[in-house]
Amino acid sequence: GDIYYVNRTSTGMELVCVDSTGKRLFEKKLDPAVFGGDFTVSGIYVEHDKGIYLTVYEYDPETLFISRVSIQNFYEDGTYAGEVFSQKVSCLMNARTMLVSSFSEDDNAVYFALLDNGTAEVFSALKNSRENSGSQASGRGDIRRVRVHGRQRCAWQKRRTYRAEQLRKARV
Repeated sequence: GDIYYVNRTSTGMELVCVDSTGKRLFEKKLDPAVFGGDFTVSGIYVEHDKGIYLTVYEYDPETLFISRVSIQNFYEDGTYAGEVFSQKVSCLMNARTMLVSSFSEDDNAVYFALLDNGTAEVFSALKNSRENSGSQASGRGDIRRVRVHGRQRCAWQKRRTYRAEQLRKARV
């Protein structure tokens, strides 16, 4: 299978794809004008139809506060398709910062969740292909909130909250 990664070079960042033998299939420059002046890629998801999704954090390099999280979509050859999702946020970026869940998919859409203080808001985005993006000038897929009985608290947050409560009770 193909391997996808983001490479930081002296001239910026690029999306790279290599095959299982190490042969480079493409290198595409990630334009700061599209992704934000200072940005980092926190995740890559490749759907079974080969569409590529990058989770991107735009941040202030002095304070390390993330100001925006976005999902950027690319076609299988690495050509930029458009922004699928964008949300203003305000949180400190560190090694444990995770604002978007892992992805899943079915035949028509990809699914992900925006994570916020132990809650998860689930979204779906119609898959992009060159055939169906003709009617969408930006190449942007249709994004929808998925109702999952309201906002769901993540299991790890429940455990952490429970442990904190137990420690507080033990100290009293």
